[in-house]
Amino acid sequence: MNGTSWSRKISIGILALLPMSLIGADSEEWLESLLAKRLFDQLFDTTLPGLYNEGDWGIRFRPKLGDVRDDDYIRLIGGVRYSFSNYFDAYVDLGTYVMNPTQSGTGSGLYAWAFGGRYTWYNVGESGNDVAAGINSEIPISDPPIEITDRYARYNPYVTISHQFRNYPNWRIYLNASYQLVDNAQTHLDPESPQPRDRLFLKPGVIFFDGGKFRYSMELEYRSNALHFRGSESVPIGYDGPSDDVFRPENWILAYEDVHEVIAYPGITWFPSKKVREGFLLPGSWDVGLRLKLPLIEETGQNFGVSVRFRWHYDYSKYIRKELRNLIGRL
Repeated sequence: MNGTSWSRKISIGILALLPMSLIGADSEEWLESLLAKRLFDQLFDTTLPGLYNEGDWGIRFRPKLGDVRDDDYIRLIGGVRYSFSNYFDAYVDLGTYVMNPTQSGTGSGLYAWAFGGRYTWYNVGESGNDVAAGINSEIPISDPPIEITDRYARYNPYVTISHQFRNYPNWRIYLNASYQLVDNAQTHLDPESPQPRDRLFLKPGVIFFDGGKFRYSMELEYRSNALHFRGSESVPIGYDGPSDDVFRPENWILAYEDVHEVIAYPGITWFPSKKVREGFLLPGSWDVGLRLKLPLIEETGQNFGVSVRFRWHYDYSKYIRKELRNLIGRL
């Protein structure tokens, strides 16, 4: 997408439809259990150890509303996550795009499909450490405009270790380590830019939640392509950085230069009380998160950014039995 002095991204998620085994459970017990599960399972783009009941499933919807500001197309990502057991869950997403009515884009279609899975081990060796291992992947499909995707596939295997202190249960620290493999996609053999080198990502972070309305977090992300171990493209003779007229200059930098970047992500998530939620025509439980992107060391044009995430959780059986009737009555 076009580079700007700052960026915005709003992600909306509809998650955690609960299994039939919880039908008839007390609503407060359900909400307490649900809150405990979603407090530490994911921190925006960082996947942490997570525990859900076998059979849980959820709908994922993440429009990239920041595209509306100055891009020709708006990306819309949707999919499904399913828990195959109490310890293993997986997801499949499909990326679509539509033309931006405020810009010059034309047409719409598909641009990528994504898939991934996570397995969690809890309290490994009675140490208080939780461990998750998994993969997140994205593969371009169809033939979208070059503004939508650089036409390379990316595979991100990762491991996350988190620890909740026994004497300080309000605090959780974690370290997420992932390695991004970049490859040509079978559907696209003619990318418009050089192939970036593989990259290492290290994300240490801390989460604080005292049982109130807000959860606070801070994450540092270190990115580097210096540990690339596969063959890479030869540096063009006379290369001295990407020229001003090339498309996706960050790919040129990642292909031909050693890159080391550090980005800070402070964040806050609001978990509204039941009294506050009752003032909205939205059943179930929901939360809203805000995260800032603060580049501390950047070499690929990383900019300040703001991410907003809305997550909606509800018990569909309780909704059908009771809440739908109340909602209709309000209307």
